[in-house]
Amino acid sequence: MSTYIIFNQFEEEKIILTKQLIAEWISRGHIVIYYSGLKYKQEIKKMGAEFREYPVVCQPYFQDNKLSPFNQGKEQFHVHEQIAKRLEEEVVIEQPTCIVYDSDCLFAKMIAKQANIPAVCLIAGYVLTDQQMEDFKETSNNKLEQLKQYVSDFMQKIEVVSTKGESAHRVEGKSFNELNLICTFKEFQPYAALLDKTFDYVGYPIDYQTSSIETIHWDSFKPPYTYVSMTHKTLLSEAMIQQLCVVDGTVLIDTECIYNEHKLVDLPHSIKLINHKLSESDWDHLDIVITDAGLNLTHLALKHGVLQLVFPKTELQGLMASRIESCLLGIWCDACDGETIKQSFDLLFNYERYKANAKLFATSYAKSGSGRKMMLKIEKFLKGNNV
Repeated sequence: MSTYIIFNQFEEEKIILTKQLIAEWISRGHIVIYYSGLKYKQEIKKMGAEFREYPVVCQPYFQDNKLSPFNQGKEQFHVHEQIAKRLEEEVVIEQPTCIVYDSDCLFAKMIAKQANIPAVCLIAGYVLTDQQMEDFKETSNNKLEQLKQYVSDFMQKIEVVSTKGESAHRVEGKSFNELNLICTFKEFQPYAALLDKTFDYVGYPIDYQTSSIETIHWDSFKPPYTYVSMTHKTLLSEAMIQQLCVVDGTVLIDTECIYNEHKLVDLPHSIKLINHKLSESDWDHLDIVITDAGLNLTHLALKHGVLQLVFPKTELQGLMASRIESCLLGIWCDACDGETIKQSFDLLFNYERYKANAKLFATSYAKSGSGRKMMLKIEKFLKGNNV
């Protein structure tokens, strides 16, 4: 019997996505402890999980989306540290097999790192509200200077060390191994993107095998798998390609959506160029698909539980759009443990539409019986790390 702890935000679609997973674990006699908002207490308890409300002192942080890195600036990291300190002791007492967390819950990853507990990112999806985009533009001088200092200060805390031939991080004098690798530079990649600066990836060894442009050898890749396919009317911007170069896992790019191919000579082995469309069976291997508004792969994404990011062609123009594009890419590839569980969100720049679709897609995904698939993927991750 194992114990799993889930940390979640208060949003309904995120609760929906976990129902099937909880049911699978409970049916196998495992213990599930679920941290979330009080309004979901009865629903979570009916699933057979133990509900826990966040400590009262922490609850103000969950209001008005204060945990989002876009809203907190320099203070955001400190907020998560405070929550982690409040929760770490009661989490460690449970001796969980694994922590499953929402990408808003950076504090859960901090706890996992400190206590050497395997951690899997279950929910990974952000979108900028119209007001947030306006804030970035209107307060550029003041805010960008703050972000520049924030990123600079944080990056100075990171150094790469070598342990038994494998890369690892050391942050503020504390080292942690690849199993619990908190991809610190990606955690703050949105800020770097706003400054038109992409930091080199540190601490994650690349050992992908090279595959033929005609053949995909899935077994030789590390998850997650990302597939990029655009219509000929929307070509990949250089900013997006630079972001894809530092995504964990393997990125498959349809060569039809690439321009100026001579710029791609120095691509890392993690990016594979293919000149054919993926078959439907290939979709079972995917975690993410990136498309433009002119290529409708939503039906396949929903069917196979793949996270879909949609960039309307009109939004790909101009510097601000390029920065927003980089921010989104920096967020969804947040799960450095390589086990981002598949989900289906249509991330358009209209926030209200996103919220409505998030609930719709989460419901469709949960009804598809994907709980067992989630569970098996997490078990594969744990087994791969000898847990």
